Amino acid sequence: MAPIPPRTEPGGRRSRRPWRTSAALLVLAATVVAGLVSITVGGVGPLVAGVVVAVLGGTVAARLLSDETAEVRRDWAQDRAAQAHAARRDATVRAGEQKAFADHMAARVRARQERVESLTGEVAQLTDRLAAEARRADAEGRRADTAERQAAGLRRRLDEAHAELRSLQEALAASQADELDARSALLAAEQRTDERRYLA
Repeated sequence: MAPIPPRTEPGGRRSRRPWRTSAALLVLAATVVAGLVSITVGGVGPLVAGVVVAVLGGTVAARLLSDETAEVRRDWAQDRAAQAHAARRDATVRAGEQKAFADHMAARVRARQERVESLTGEVAQLTDRLAAEARRADAEGRRADTAERQAAGLRRRLDEAHAELRSLQEALAASQADELDARSALLAAEQRTDERRYLA
């Protein structure tokens, strides 16, 4: 593929000499000089020649300026399209990162939920054992006290697990909100790209 020639700025492009503009100015200057000469010389022939030169020079200058304007607009359109593509790519990357984070947090929440359920089952079993031990005999009070201490420790661990679960659920909700924001930014960037494409 042929190399792309240097283009005009704005978007970090290397500036080029506006040769069309310079040529148009030279043509207009030559037209003015020819008009002044034809007026100075006088006569129908020189005046007609001066008018013809002025019309041709104005046409050529207008065409050169029109081509230069079209080229600058094409360059700016390409810059805007490149910026929109970069914004869309960044938004896609952010959306992917948010989704990965949300999946990771969901996995952690599931693991904590399983742990809470396991601890709940252990607490229920220990409570049943405590009731059976209390009915069996007062002589085994020492063992019942030990079991109660274990139940208290398990309940404390259960409360801590519940608190951690709530924290993880809040983090998951925040990450999902960030993912929705990233998707909204992606849709807005795509709409701006489509609008610029139609305007171009």
